Amino acid sequence: MSNRKGGYVYKALERAEQELRRHTPEAVIVTDTLGQAALPALHRADDPSVLKEYERLATTIRHAQAESSVKTLMLTASVHGEGTTTVATNLALTLASRERLNLLFVESNFRRPALSRLFRTDATAGLTELILKSADWESVVKETAQPNLFLITAGRPPSNPTQLFELDRFAELLEEFRTEFDHTLFDAPPLLPYAEASVLATKVDRVLLVAQAERTRGDSLAQSKEELDKIGAKVLGVVLNRKKSFGPRWLQRYFSL
Repeated sequence: MSNRKGGYVYKALERAEQELRRHTPEAVIVTDTLGQAALPALHRADDPSVLKEYERLATTIRHAQAESSVKTLMLTASVHGEGTTTVATNLALTLASRERLNLLFVESNFRRPALSRLFRTDATAGLTELILKSADWESVVKETAQPNLFLITAGRPPSNPTQLFELDRFAELLEEFRTEFDHTLFDAPPLLPYAEASVLATKVDRVLLVAQAERTRGDSLAQSKEELDKIGAKVLGVVLNRKKSFGPRWLQRYFSL
């Protein structure tokens, strides 16, 4: 990778950090070194710093809940392949196991659903069916092997995901989620290719952006931040995925524990 390409993500994250520090006091930037084979990886991780980073993020979310009643959180990225599902899955496991929260993990990525495979569960009925009222809670909300963690998979891909999130029934479900669970995490599609991600971002309490070190382009990250600002979405922070042990001095200093 050329120096020019390697600089894209660092410049963008530096701008994002500055913006988030000005406008979002509780913002956090954390790292993930797990890679793509996600689900039980958090508990098999050899590097304790991986667990520590997720615990830092979980603590930030708990503080946001206490200070701003943050109960619904969406994780997304600029484009495909930046590790959103990996980060979302491991964050859900951390909140449920370390914080002992009653947590609902919702797959809202109809484009590339993966959670039924990761959790080895039936994917025949899910979020689509729940919103359209063709399935009830008992058949859609699934228990997982992790105590306190419940799962809703995507279900049948809708013809128009944007319209699905704009239905009154989805707004009603969000209120039910807020009542029944301590937190609800949405594993969402990337912002730039798909309009439904922006619609969902306006419905939840906060948004976490996922960026992959040495891969995410600065202009893509900046465009995502601009889109979220334009629609009035509230950004909690940026998660830097697959960070290496090298980088600009400001980045190394920011990530020191």
